[in-house]
Amino acid sequence: METITLKINWKKILKWLLFLGWLLFIYISSSQQGEVSHSISNGFVDFLKEIIPTNLFCGMDLNFLMRKFAHVSVFFVLGIITFCLLKEYSNSFYKRLFLAFLICFLCACMDEFHQVFVSGRDGKVLDILIDSFGSLLSLSFLFLIFKPSLVKDA
Repeated sequence: METITLKINWKKILKWLLFLGWLLFIYISSSQQGEVSHSISNGFVDFLKEIIPTNLFCGMDLNFLMRKFAHVSVFFVLGIITFCLLKEYSNSFYKRLFLAFLICFLCACMDEFHQVFVSGRDGKVLDILIDSFGSLLSLSFLFLIFKPSLVKDA
């Protein structure tokens, strides 16, 4: 009788769980009603005002800046996670960069579309661009770290 051995790729499973978990985090964050979302960002702004002199911000809307920084940082992380996940499927560095950006862009579009249906929230093209910038920023860092020979003369 033959025995069948099943080799489980735990690394791939972990990467998928991390990717799906981060998407779930984005979905849950986007599902918060407008008032809840604003109160959370207001809490961060109040904390910042306690530790950083407010005259450094020259009257800027800190709540707006905090919210947009959250968009950039969440999609910055998504870009890295997506790039790492794609390593399981392709050895082409440039293909992984392109596909990671494309996946992050589509996730940003879906996230903003989802927000249209959440009370007190709306989908904004500007937020898609900001999300995409966050993922592009992380992918650019990965490019600079792992392909320095291509850009050392620039």
